[in-house]
Amino acid sequence: MLEAVASVLLVNINWWVRFDYIATSGFPLAFFFLAVWWSFRMLPSTMYDSDDGVRVVDVCLLCFLMDMMQVCVHYSAHTFLKNTAIGNSHMLHHEHRKPTPQDAFYTGFVDATTQLMLPLWCTLHIVTPSKWTAIVFGCAYSWWLLFIHSSPERAFPLLSSMGFVTPRYHHEHHRDPTRHFSHLLTLHWGRPDDRRATLKSHRTSQHDHYKRTDE
Repeated sequence: MLEAVASVLLVNINWWVRFDYIATSGFPLAFFFLAVWWSFRMLPSTMYDSDDGVRVVDVCLLCFLMDMMQVCVHYSAHTFLKNTAIGNSHMLHHEHRKPTPQDAFYTGFVDATTQLMLPLWCTLHIVTPSKWTAIVFGCAYSWWLLFIHSSPERAFPLLSSMGFVTPRYHHEHHRDPTRHFSHLLTLHWGRPDDRRATLKSHRTSQHDHYKRTDE
């Protein structure tokens, strides 16, 4: 467990050393959940008993499934669950219309639990990775979530052409919360404009719901 905490903090040091604040709904909450799961043996047995090292295929599968589950919850929070505790909790994240990496995990505890921790628990039990495979996945995925909240000034055309979410892509979601729900792979929500028509009925209410802006 300590290896996981140390590894995630070390990999993300380029981001958090610049933070003005630490969102309690981010790393602190995630480490709390992981400590509880680990202590009560609520994680897959392979994470306790397996010493297989890192399996790249499993890391990729974990990333794919995690993003897919997050997209489902994220889309729900913006549409048919937007007036529930989940949607209202996620609205805190959208107080930042021009987010920076330190805002990546700034959200309500209900949103953090349903959009991050619950998909994480499900993904780990589906893939049943070794301990170090799970740690590498956690390092990569957490780094990416901070990355997509960084400056949108740089386009990263190669990443975009490969179907990866970039800072510019995700900043569009913060500007217009009716589109771009993915965090890692754009293929989970099609190309940028493919789904706009399906969300027209939500557009007006969404802009009313997220009308606060950062100065």
